Amino acid sequence: MSDRFRRLQREGFITGFGCRLDPRLMGFDLLVFIEVLLDKTTPDVFEEFSLAVRRAPEVLECYMVAGGFDYLVKIRFRTH
Repeated sequence: MSDRFRRLQREGFITGFGCRLDPRLMGFDLLVFIEVLLDKTTPDVFEEFSLAVRRAPEVLECYMVAGGFDYLVKIRFRTH
């Protein structure tokens, strides 16, 4: 590693390292985006939805959005 790279790491600019796995090789070959519209938008409903999403291992990302629906959920599934 270069001195510059070590300095960036030491000063906190580089916060970690990771790897990217090919989901298709792992059998997760279907990627979907789901728009979720909640019946009610109260704090308790948001919390209940948040807990449900966190329990679902298929969910990769979940975003609260403004517009015609409340959440956009990114999910990866096995198809076989």
